[in-house]
Amino acid sequence: MKKILNNRPILFCAVTLALGMIVSINYDNLPWILYVPLGVISIVFVLAFFLKPLKPFKVEIAVICAFFILGFLYTAYNINLYNGDAGFDGKTCALSGTVSEIDYYKHTNRVILSNVSVEGQKIYGDAIVMTENDSIKKGDVVKAKGKVSFNRLLLSNYSSKRTLSVDAETLYTVGESKNPFYTIADYVKNNILTNVSGDEGGIMAALLLGDTSEIDTETLSNFRLSGISHIFAVSGLHVVFFSSLIGSFLSLLRLKGYKNTVISTIVTLFYAGVCGFPVSAVRAVIMTATLNFVKNAGRKYDSLNSTALSFIIVLANFPNSLFSYGFILSYSAVFGIALFSKGFESLLSFLPESIKSSLSVSFAVSTLMTPILFRLWGYSSLIVVFLNLILVPMVSVLYTLIFAVSILTLLPFMSFLWKLPYYVAYFINSILIELNVSSFTVYATASTIFLIIYYLLVFVACDRTDFNKKVKISCGFLSVVALILAVGGIL
Repeated sequence: MKKILNNRPILFCAVTLALGMIVSINYDNLPWILYVPLGVISIVFVLAFFLKPLKPFKVEIAVICAFFILGFLYTAYNINLYNGDAGFDGKTCALSGTVSEIDYYKHTNRVILSNVSVEGQKIYGDAIVMTENDSIKKGDVVKAKGKVSFNRLLLSNYSSKRTLSVDAETLYTVGESKNPFYTIADYVKNNILTNVSGDEGGIMAALLLGDTSEIDTETLSNFRLSGISHIFAVSGLHVVFFSSLIGSFLSLLRLKGYKNTVISTIVTLFYAGVCGFPVSAVRAVIMTATLNFVKNAGRKYDSLNSTALSFIIVLANFPNSLFSYGFILSYSAVFGIALFSKGFESLLSFLPESIKSSLSVSFAVSTLMTPILFRLWGYSSLIVVFLNLILVPMVSVLYTLIFAVSILTLLPFMSFLWKLPYYVAYFINSILIELNVSSFTVYATASTIFLIIYYLLVFVACDRTDFNKKVKISCGFLSVVALILAVGGIL
């Protein structure tokens, strides 16, 4: 079995790319932060030409070091573009853009515009427009006028790329977007909500499209507190099913091998577009395509390299996503599975195969993600592993039903079929209500010291390292102790 410290250039490139981006964002406030990694890179680069153990890898080392520089320069370029919009700060301006998101915030509508122009000048990021206009819908091309505020560059607004906030005096629709993704998403969502009302309709729309705007606040809170709100992030669960369905259909048409993989990847990427190209979906498309291409080539699939490759591609296309919640949670989940699932399978070997597999994945994800949840949101669920074991199979059934019924009800007389997914959605929602999930919620903060200690311990304990069994067990036990101390507010 490969260990994480084995030669994995793609993984190391992903790490140095992210490191370069992090250093670049902090460079203005801490200029010295660049000197340490540059010094280390210079030393390693020079040693690669003189030390025998490193000589065979000197080209790989040069490429890995180059990714740090690329990450730094690429981020600096994006920051420069971001800051270019500061000239509008405090001015009353006319702007136009396409509505990409709408939510209700502090008794008014918060409308997110993409492809924004201010006074005829294209801006780098998105704009947040606060308005009482209720007639605006996603995909509309709108014009607005109001006082503009520039969102200073912090990690929070860098990750969302929303550079401007506008308190709108006027906001009105001037047309509809010609983007087919908006049109299809709007049609599918309306089809669901027309036939299924209440929380169940909102849950079904969110599960298929990743749009949680139609779910009641209390219901959405239940899903979040239970730790299973990840089902609404279009990711592996959705993409693998969709890709497999397309692949099976193409096989019936006698399209196999690389042709099947290429076409199914393109169609699945289109589905990701309908969902708004969330990071989790793009990651899942890349990893699924990689898996299929590797199988076609008759090679062995490596989940760490596949995850790292998707990491690089996602950051190249969405450089602002590195610090977004979606990116952090999505990649912590897949890295958790890659690093810990085999170890938990060994520990749970006495269980039936299906239960063992599901539990090991849930434990693996929780191992890496729980401290992150404490850091980001300040809470996690005690029963998340068991809820995943019980509810995720139901969610898979629900997703399949929603997808199938969405296609079948293109024929109006088939609309009665919406009762099938409705009952499943109602049952899932009822379980969370009856469980009173808030009573199983643990609140804690994750200090920087705790995160460093915890992740060092779990890194040693993971099944990808070559430490002896006693050391791994000891570190695993100490990581649990560290987690308990963090919950108790001691660490």
